[in-house]
Amino acid sequence: MKYILFDKDGTLIHYHDTWIPFSLGMVEDFVKAFNIESAQDELLYDLGYRNGAVQPNTALAAGSTHDFYRAFGKHGDIKVIENWVKDYYAQNITDAMQDIEIIEGAKEVLKKTRELGYKNVVCTNDSRRSAQMFIDKFDLEDYVDDLVCGDDTPYSKPDTRILEPFLQRNDTSFDKMIMIGDNTSDTQLGSEHGLFTVGVLSGTGTRESLHGANHIINDVTELITDGKFVFDDVFSR
Repeated sequence: MKYILFDKDGTLIHYHDTWIPFSLGMVEDFVKAFNIESAQDELLYDLGYRNGAVQPNTALAAGSTHDFYRAFGKHGDIKVIENWVKDYYAQNITDAMQDIEIIEGAKEVLKKTRELGYKNVVCTNDSRRSAQMFIDKFDLEDYVDDLVCGDDTPYSKPDTRILEPFLQRNDTSFDKMIMIGDNTSDTQLGSEHGLFTVGVLSGTGTRESLHGANHIINDVTELITDGKFVFDDVFSR
């Protein structure tokens, strides 16, 4: 079996219109809740919002909830802050997900790769709840075979230990997988195991920032040419 692992934010869905407003709002509410408004600029910088934009390969661009805990945790009791972040996420994620937009042509790519016999996997540092809401919103149940999420394990991309439950339940290995994503957390995932990675420019990453990518494309629609998956020969290396 051949597996194509797709990052979610910036790869299958547009990142900027949804997650930047959500994240900026969370930071603003956090500093007000803990009466530390003076720390807002520092916190935004630590998360990766600099010069009015999200920088590639930062917590905002590709981090997990663990990365947010670390950044927020500098400003108070870590347990109290973790609970605040969890509660904020739980209370606001549904509204945020209403605004997400899928990358044009991404659903058709998932449908085509599935028709060609590949297994599609959403591999994200985001939560399982968010990933499932994305699948439900765009009716992708028939085209996504598995999920790898940031709250499944204590680890996040590019740490390959995030993949251990997936590898075990599917009895597969790195040579049967390709990773597609818009940050180095994607393009460096499994580098020590020879995992082939493809960087996309549809999210926060740039050609200069996508270190470790074996190949870089504009977006996922370039994965299909003449009805075929363009990187199929990778599986026969």
